[in-house]
Amino acid sequence: MIRISDPGGVAPASSCAHTREVNRRRYLALLFAGFALTRVYLIWAAHLPVNESHSGDVEIYSAWASEMLDRDLAPYSGVPIEYPPGLLPGIVAPALVSDDDQGYRDGFILLMAAVDVSAFLGLVRMSRRTGVWLGPWLWIAGTALLGPVSYLRLDLVPAAATIWAVERLSAGSGAGGGGWLGFGAVAKVYPVFLAPMAFLVSRDRRRFLKAGAAVTVLFLLPHLGALPDLWESVFAFHADRGIQAESTWGLAFLVSSRLEGTIVLQPEFGSIHVGSAVESITKAASTVLALGAVGAGAYLAGRRIRRGDAASLAQVMFGVLALLLGVGTVFSPQFVVWLAAMAAAALCLEVPRRWPMLLVLLAAALTQFVFPFRIEDLHLAQPMAIAPMLLRNLTVFVAGVGALLTLETYHNPGRSSRIRR
Repeated sequence: MIRISDPGGVAPASSCAHTREVNRRRYLALLFAGFALTRVYLIWAAHLPVNESHSGDVEIYSAWASEMLDRDLAPYSGVPIEYPPGLLPGIVAPALVSDDDQGYRDGFILLMAAVDVSAFLGLVRMSRRTGVWLGPWLWIAGTALLGPVSYLRLDLVPAAATIWAVERLSAGSGAGGGGWLGFGAVAKVYPVFLAPMAFLVSRDRRRFLKAGAAVTVLFLLPHLGALPDLWESVFAFHADRGIQAESTWGLAFLVSSRLEGTIVLQPEFGSIHVGSAVESITKAASTVLALGAVGAGAYLAGRRIRRGDAASLAQVMFGVLALLLGVGTVFSPQFVVWLAAMAAAALCLEVPRRWPMLLVLLAAALTQFVFPFRIEDLHLAQPMAIAPMLLRNLTVFVAGVGALLTLETYHNPGRSSRIRR
């Protein structure tokens, strides 16, 4: 556990206080320097040709913004946007600065850098309160290892929201935690599945619910007249998605197809999906496993973790999210930034076990190893691309299982003793 410890010796109290302050400032300077250097790299790398060829999502955002601003079309009813309303400001903002594609892209990258700064400051704020500094370092390293894909997608927005939710809950603010998770949910839906755990552990459940509901209503209110269109554009769109090639299921199908000599790929929903005769069964199995992960997390939060224990809450939220990604039918490269955010938030606190969260570093590195450099090889079922992606997914799954199991044995030592005997 990284801490800024007090110097030893028997120096006068004033001298010790001065030394501690100097050490603290030097440590913070080193931390911020590490963040700044890696972010300069990410901004530079996001402009490289190899990443420009894989920044189609930014081009889609630009087209949506143009239709809303230039043609005055309403989101969802006029423009079928696949994201909830919480991300609309992030889609529109770069177009207000520049009306050409390159200018939009530059503005979008800088906007995501600003969101990244916000997430980092949330982690630093937590660490300054707890004295545990591993979280900010993991965020610095994890996003750098993931690469510029984190600056070429909107997923940093909900990731930052979950960081601030944990920060507020760790400070005892149920309203702050609920509000930030509510915003995360109207940006990307996945925080909805983490909310039950946060609610159960929150010191003030009533304010948690009120703040979460208020933020959700605030973003949905302007679209009340288009709720059916919003549902169709967002929820029905993603429910209809097939088995993405990068998911554990998709990789299994790719390997199976390679052994049989045929590969059926379906470019749809902005990514590559693998066709399979058992797609509906696979999606049903994935849903059951995902609900089981959420149920396990809710059980731990409600029966094992005491109210106000933000450290254990962060670990259980991380574990559930890792399992949702590991068993899901869609696992895009940028989703790792969600996991890095939860891991970093947990490592700002005195979590029962740290090793599951540290596995995010390996998952991030393996993700960038394949995307964008070997993604075409993956779609062609080449072993040198499939193997690291399978290892990535297995690492995430192990991290999720490890986070929940170690939390269970930590809070139920009697069970652990019985197992050892």
